[in-house]
Amino acid sequence: MREGRGAPQQVAGESNPDRDVREWFRAKTEQRFGELFDAHDAGEDRVRMIIEQLRGRLQPLLDAELPGVDAKTVLEKVEACAAQEERSAFVQCGLEAVRPILEIAERDPAGFEAVLRDSFVRQDGFTPINEMISYGLEGDGWAHIHLAPSRTLTNKRGMIRDALEQLAAIAQQDPEMKGITATSTLVAERPQILERLGFELDGEISQDTHDQHFTAETNPVHSAHMSREQLISRYGGKT
Repeated sequence: MREGRGAPQQVAGESNPDRDVREWFRAKTEQRFGELFDAHDAGEDRVRMIIEQLRGRLQPLLDAELPGVDAKTVLEKVEACAAQEERSAFVQCGLEAVRPILEIAERDPAGFEAVLRDSFVRQDGFTPINEMISYGLEGDGWAHIHLAPSRTLTNKRGMIRDALEQLAAIAQQDPEMKGITATSTLVAERPQILERLGFELDGEISQDTHDQHFTAETNPVHSAHMSREQLISRYGGKT
């Protein structure tokens, strides 16, 4: 759901979702370039790993064929940054390389965030439930839910409840499904939200899980879960 063309009136102290998207994406991009630089030692291996990781992160976004963004040119400029030997120079080179993408975030934050949501879902191979939430049912029997960028979305609480009700319906039809899990920085930052929704907090993820799935994340990442029985009892249809 996108915001209308007219800018919404802001109450004192409220955040502007469009500004939040612009500032978040630029800050996150700058942070990621710095983390990539810090994570690898100087030399050929560092250059190769930086190029591989940058291509992996940018490719889903570039596949969306953003207007005014030439994917080949962006990737070529990004790859050229890998040879920068100073951290600040590497970060600035990276920001300049992805400037066409940053400019789209400036012009149309809500539309850009919609592209981010779609590219993230496709990259992860998850199944979308609504604009905000998707899930992946792994071989372990747990449905892992994914919260897409949603700073410009309205009715977030309604979307969350809708997703949980749909997941409960899936669980009722699939006796092999053990429950749902959520793993993110949001779980660490706002555990009370997860508890109110009925999740049980599991605390910080293991180092192995972090190294496998959250290598670029410097903030704490926690997980939470809700069993199949809890999910159906709380959000399942009444019979």
